[in-house]
Amino acid sequence: MVNLLLILLAVGVMALFYKQRQQSEYAKRYIQDYCQREGLQLLELFRAHNRVTLSPLRFITDYGFSYTTDGIEPLEGSLQMLGMRVVEIRVQSPDDASHSTYENLK
Repeated sequence: MVNLLLILLAVGVMALFYKQRQQSEYAKRYIQDYCQREGLQLLELFRAHNRVTLSPLRFITDYGFSYTTDGIEPLEGSLQMLGMRVVEIRVQSPDDASHSTYENLK
């Protein structure tokens, strides 16, 4: 019985890892397409952190990315995903790096 539980736990962990990899690949493609559409040069992409909300139960993943509009000054952006759905993308304004604009996709 304990062996069966360990096998089920291992399969669950592998399934979560697989879904996380799928989500990461989707986020990468989405950000690349977004940057190309907006005329931005993507410099770097990274997963910032995962969160779990309990009411309702949801797994939210935040990704960060760096981009440039002029090839010199790097700016920051973020992408928030709920499962395989993009919820929000935020980018800094190139004119004033202290402000950000965002596209809420809910």
